[in-house]
Amino acid sequence: MKYCYKCKEIKDENEFGNNITTKDGLMCYCKSCEALRSREYKKAHPEKIKANKKAYVEKNKEIWEESRRRYRDKNKNIIKDYALKTKYGIGIKEYICLYTLQKGLCAICQQEEKDENKLLSIDHDHETGKIRGLLCTDCNLGLGRFFDNIEFLEKAIVYLKQFKGEINNGK
Repeated sequence: MKYCYKCKEIKDENEFGNNITTKDGLMCYCKSCEALRSREYKKAHPEKIKANKKAYVEKNKEIWEESRRRYRDKNKNIIKDYALKTKYGIGIKEYICLYTLQKGLCAICQQEEKDENKLLSIDHDHETGKIRGLLCTDCNLGLGRFFDNIEFLEKAIVYLKQFKGEINNGK
């Protein structure tokens, strides 16, 4: 049993965090009081916390980068799931369903993604946010360059057909 100096209660030792600097090896506040104290401190001193973190990162750049790299390598699916949910409102499971429905091929050119380190891009309507399908990088960039404007794309088709005809007529 141990006394918490914050809530003034006697609690079981498993209610306290570890602290190697104390005689008994435990924090002087219970875990719930320590969590509350920590939240209050973070709320009251956000700039100080940000400055301390920045100083630590600058001082320990190599350790920090290695730690981040290990985290990213270990948690690729979690990171990807979060990114998809944040940007498109779907998770990795929904992405895999779309990918399977399209048999891993681009919805426009019916080819696999050329860059093996990339996934097919999620194509969506920029006004409504509605997902249209998965595209390879080239097709996704092509649509983007035309600003998803059907009129521009139709004019491009006419243009290409016109010159395709001139080349064939010249043979």
